[in-house]
Amino acid sequence: MNTFKRRTLTRPNRYENVPSNTSSPSISFATIPSNTSSPSMNFASLQTKSNNNSPSMNFATINGLSRPCSAPNVDLHDTYMARTHRTEKKLSNFFGDDDVPFDIPINEIETNGLKAMLQSKVPLCYFLYSLLEDYCSENLFFFLEALEFENDRTMNRKEQEESAVYIYNTYLSRKSCLEINIDEKVHNDVSKFVRSINASTKSSNISKCFKTARNSVYQLMEGSFAKFLKSETFYAMKKELGHRIYNDNDKLNAVCKLRDYVIKSEEKYKQILKEDPNNQIAITNSKHNDVIFLLVHEFTKSIVGIDFNEKDIFFKKSHEKNYED
Repeated sequence: MNTFKRRTLTRPNRYENVPSNTSSPSISFATIPSNTSSPSMNFASLQTKSNNNSPSMNFATINGLSRPCSAPNVDLHDTYMARTHRTEKKLSNFFGDDDVPFDIPINEIETNGLKAMLQSKVPLCYFLYSLLEDYCSENLFFFLEALEFENDRTMNRKEQEESAVYIYNTYLSRKSCLEINIDEKVHNDVSKFVRSINASTKSSNISKCFKTARNSVYQLMEGSFAKFLKSETFYAMKKELGHRIYNDNDKLNAVCKLRDYVIKSEEKYKQILKEDPNNQIAITNSKHNDVIFLLVHEFTKSIVGIDFNEKDIFFKKSHEKNYED
């Protein structure tokens, strides 16, 4: 069973103005510069339940993007997550090994949709690749971070408040290059709550403060998932993974796709800036890509257990072989 442990709660210095020693943090709207220090983010293994009786969604096309006619609810995902987690735990107990491979097969993703995809590991790399192509990967990153924050019971009060401010500054601040595009009322409600956190605010309320935003993002990703099902990336995933247990080569291949995408994007912006150093659009996009690169890097380590750099890609465990392209 893959276990993604929360590391010590430290925040990258690229995320400026995030208070670090205050019991009642005030929001400072952070911009995210292109400093390349790696963020200490975790995308926790909160893998869980499947509701096979949930109705299939009918999708209507709005402005070229398929969206569900009846809005999905993130609670369906959370219920699916809980069941999947119990299954994974049973396998681990049965085999007596915390490293028993567990992932969601393609046919279950086709049957149960987005909620199954979000609990997968290798297939989730393909979905992230699709989101990167559509310039909306911040939705997935926010969803995973907010979910981990909501379910983490190891943080003390100070860490919880700092994390709430950090997530807000990273994904909801108007000045952030990773701002998620959610309903104005939801955004304002979350902003008002985080601003008003004080010593009397219940920890249980703080842990749920991003639930409505997570629900909004889940609905956005339903549209992205419907588009993904019709994409070349989806058919490539089915061809490459098939209906079987994913092996190490499948993991490496999926991570290589993500790594190659962000590296090519980086090279593209470098070339544009080489020809026109004052191109403000390219400067902004280059900074954004720097942040995405770091998030993708952390995603592959936390979710798939694979690290990479520009030349090499390797499993995190010291006894595994290094793989070179």
